[in-house]
Amino acid sequence: MSSALVLIDFINEIVHPKGKFSSMGFPAYMENNHVFDNLDKLTKAARAKKVPVIYVRLGFSKGYKDCSDTSPLFSMAKKYGAVELGTWATEFHEKMDVREGDPKFIKHRVSAFCDTGLEAYLKENGIDNLFIAGVATNVAVMGAVMDAHDMDYKVTVVEDCCAASDENTHKMTLQTLGMFSGIAKHNDVKF
Repeated sequence: MSSALVLIDFINEIVHPKGKFSSMGFPAYMENNHVFDNLDKLTKAARAKKVPVIYVRLGFSKGYKDCSDTSPLFSMAKKYGAVELGTWATEFHEKMDVREGDPKFIKHRVSAFCDTGLEAYLKENGIDNLFIAGVATNVAVMGAVMDAHDMDYKVTVVEDCCAASDENTHKMTLQTLGMFSGIAKHNDVKF
């Protein structure tokens, strides 16, 4: 099996204390659970094994033409002028080890697979085993895992490299995801 590490939505607007969504608790969760430290170790381990590190981020163009008007979640982005592409808000957090050659995809919906080019990249590179981490566990991670599962990828959620608004939401989501994927901590991942 050929593997890839997929990291989802670790952008300033969501995980930085100055981001517009910081009040939802993601930066505090990240800090309290050492998520950035865990991500750094996981990313280093992937790079040491020459496993692609793929970054996916949410973002909308100026004017929000690519933003869903029917989504209660995404209509908030438009209302508050959040997650606009080309701004600090949609840059990956400075603690992420993003490199120039890393594959990067922009999404306008919950799932990392929805009209992003991610699936095409995986198929072109013969990748069939995905390790997924991201924020929020109960939104973007769940969406990506469900889609990857239904496309017959082998999937493992790296639980201590994910974040939710609170511990209870994180744990409950992992219980559900365990029916569709493996669940592992970063130091147990074998690339």
